[in-house]
Amino acid sequence: MHLQGTPLEIGFQHGYLLAAEIEDALKVTIFEQTRDNKKDWQFFRDAAQNMMWPHIEQEYREELQGIADGANAHGVKLDVWDVVALKRISRMVLLR
Repeated sequence: MHLQGTPLEIGFQHGYLLAAEIEDALKVTIFEQTRDNKKDWQFFRDAAQNMMWPHIEQEYREELQGIADGANAHGVKLDVWDVVALKRISRMVLLR
């Protein structure tokens, strides 16, 4: 996949083109994390907003928002906090 443009445009293309895969990954992640950690998904969204977001550089914030916007434009209901939480959890799983 070739993406180009501003960080927001790149994120939008990413979210739009991979909307179905993002939706599937989000569903699996919500199921696993809420079951394994005994915390609802809102806990992870709040952590994304309050603990992670302040440490993310502006260009990456724009890209993450673009991913959410692109997925939404393709019919997937999520927002930037879902994307940030999903990316963080995915990264943690890969580091195991």
